[in-house]
Parts: sequence; C-alpha cells; structure tokens
Amino acid sequence: GTKPNESSDESKWVMLRRFYLYDRVGGVTGAETGTFLNTTPKFLRYAKNISLRVELKMNNDAEINLPMLFIEYRSRKEGSLGTADVEFLVEYTMDLDNFWTAVMIIFIVLTIYSAGYSFLKIYVFIKAHPRDYVELFSEYSKVVIANTVMIILKTWAHLMFWFMWAISAYWFITFKLQTEAFILLPPQNTMEESYLPFQVLFGFTLGIYFFNLIKMIIDQSSASIFFVDWEPAQKVLVRGSLVDKVSVWRTLFVANEFDELQTWRYVNLETSLFLLIFILTGLKWENLAYSQTAMDTDQLSSPLNSVLLFFLSTFFYLLITLPQIVFPQLLARWLPTKLNTLNDLCQVANISVFILDTPFHGYFIEGISEAGQAEGDAEDLRLALDGITNHPRPTGLAGGDPNVLKSFEMYPSKDLVEMLTRMYNGEDIIPQRVPEEMEQFGV
Repeated sequence: GTKPNESSDESKWVMLRRFYLYDRVGGVTGAETGTFLNTTPKFLRYAKNISLRVELKMNNDAEINLPMLFIEYRSRKEGSLGTADVEFLVEYTMDLDNFWTAVMIIFIVLTIYSAGYSFLKIYVFIKAHPRDYVELFSEYSKVVIANTVMIILKTWAHLMFWFMWAISAYWFITFKLQTEAFILLPPQNTMEESYLPFQVLFGFTLGIYFFNLIKMIIDQSSASIFFVDWEPAQKVLVRGSLVDKVSVWRTLFVANEFDELQTWRYVNLETSLFLLIFILTGLKWENLAYSQTAMDTDQLSSPLNSVLLFFLSTFFYLLITLPQIVFPQLLARWLPTKLNTLNDLCQVANISVFILDTPFHGYFIEGISEAGQAEGDAEDLRLALDGITNHPRPTGLAGGDPNVLKSFEMYPSKDLVEMLTRMYNGEDIIPQRVPEEMEQFGV
C-alpha cells in the first residue's frame, strides 16, 4: 500500500533492475494458463512518462554516477484502449548541497543589510518629518507608517531582484557556456527542493513591486501642486477704467505641459515589450532557456527551465531599456528632455511650481524670469532666454548663483505647509509671520 518512490527523500526509494513499456498480462482476469495472448485484457498498464537521470560526480569533472531511469505508469480500461502520448526525457544533474548553502548565506547577509539600510532611510525620513506636523495633519501617523513599511519592503525587493538575477545569470553562463561537464541544472522533478524557493521569492518580489506601483499612483494623483505667478500686474482697460490684472493664460499653459508629463516616461513600455517579444519569440531566443547545454535556438526535447527563462527575459529587457534611460541623459545638452524643457518653460513664463507629494515633502521648480517679466515683445523674450544662462538674477532659493540648479527637493517648514494648505483650501490668508522660504522670494 505504500509508495516509497513518490517520496522526496531519495534514501527511501526502492530501486528495480527490470521494467516494461506496457503490460497486458496483468489486466487479464480469469484466464487459464497459456491463454493470455488470446484473451482481451480488462485494462492495460503502460509507461506514460520515462525520464533518464544522469548525475555528475562531484569530485571528478566529466564523470557520471550510474544513471537512473524513472518511469511513471498509467492504466487504461478495456473500452478506452487506443493510441497514447508517451513522454521521454533525459535530465542531467548534480549534487547541489554546497550551492544551496552558499545561496542561503548570501540571502541572510542581504536580508540583514536590507534591514540596516532600511532603518537608516527610515531615520532620515522621520528626521525630515518632525512630530510638530501632527497638529496640522491628522493623517501624520498613517503617512509615516505607510512610508516606513514601503521603505522596508522596497529596499528588500530591490536587493532580492538583483539576487535572483545574479543566481539565474550564474546558472545560464556556467551551464550554457561550459566546454566540459562540471555543472548541471537541478532536475525538473525536484521542483519542491530546487525551483519552488526561487519561484516563491520571485512572487514576493513581484507582489511588493505591484503594491509599490499602486502607492506611487496614489501619491501622484493626490499631490498638491501650486503654480506661483511672479508676473507684475499691468494696467488693463476694463469697462472704461484701468485696473491692475495678470493674465492667467501663462499659468494654464504651464499647467497643461506639467499635466502631460504625468504619463511621460524615459522608457517606452509598448516599444520595449514589442522588442522583447520579437527577440524571445520571433528570433526563438527563448529556446536558449531549455535545459540543454547547447546554445541552440531550435526547438529541443529538453524541458524549459524557469530560472534560465527569467535571466533571458530580464537580460534582454534591461538591454532594451537602459539605452532609453542613458542616451537621453548623455544627449540632454543638445536634445533637452521634457523635464529640462519644463524647467526652461517655467523660467520663460515667470512661473514657479511647488509640488507636495506628501504634506511634509515635495519639490520646487524655480521659474522666475531673468527679464523680470514674461509678457512682452520678442526682444524681451530674447533677453529672458539669454539671461537663463548668462545673466542670472539674484532671486529665488538659488540666490542667482549660475552654478546652482533651479530645481530642488524640499522639506517645507510647518509655517509654509500650513499657509499652502490654507491656500489650497481656498482660504484668504494674512499670515502673522511670513515663512522663511517665502521671505527668500521677497514676499
């Protein structure tokens, strides 16, 4: 009644020296001796899956232990006899105890490093978000806890991705490029011991990246954005009388350009996925993930290995996306990116931008025109463009230093956050004390 050969513990297996491809005699019942061949069997037992395992010796390269043949039998009743598909598989493997010991040590070291690095980032985050914000925002604790959890998970996920990538790269390079047999992949029928840990780790990492993506979308859609127009008021004739007014069209134009940036990315996802599918499927390079030492893109009889496929997919995707990120940065001096263009647009339009992705953290784009105004003729525009690089005015947080960038990551003070929040809610405010940041703007 027991089935020792189905156990994952190979020491409990029962080895046999004989086997059969099909058995009709065992399905014959009630027949007299010698009449088996003339009697229709009630059922037929046959070999459904046949696997030949060849194990490499650990102390001698290019030498193997005694091969083992694994056979899985199936049965068919009398009424369903006919043709059947039979699978034959040859697997080459080796003892991986030392490999798994090294992997476990590296995993523990990376996890400890991830914890230490995460706590350092959490410390910096909490120091930048002091508790005096609590009286302003009831969701202070919720924001701090959510960011703390995501810092821990995201740091660990980043390390685990490169950890899995390094493991898969090691197996692909050493297995596929070897000239003599010294390393072999784990067999597919040892899924629980060999491949399940990798797949579970991949699932956890993918899940963390998915929830981080959801959080990024929530943060981006709930950010508070302020457009500060520095244009001096001009006399405009309205209903027969002159009044001081500032045109809103420049602000709307900058806001529209900013809105278009919300879906812009350095990496074109559609093009990248199309090229990836073309390389893996169209050029048949996914066949390199089969458990065969040959670097052959033809369809092979060996099984597809998930670890090798992970390496191929990520390697080609990185190969496709990295140039899309690096080249625009290298060519930004001659072909400005949309981010650089927005900065220049804000400065020409005389409009600065406050972006608060949380109530306690944000970014600032200094858009104070070097010409002092944006609404003018072509000569004023030329002077403004010339002043961006040659004649910076001593205004804004940069103080007119031409060597200082005009975009900043900022941790606003409590007073500034309170004033911006009341402005965002449409309240008319006359602050008792102007925040220090606003004083630098001359407010």
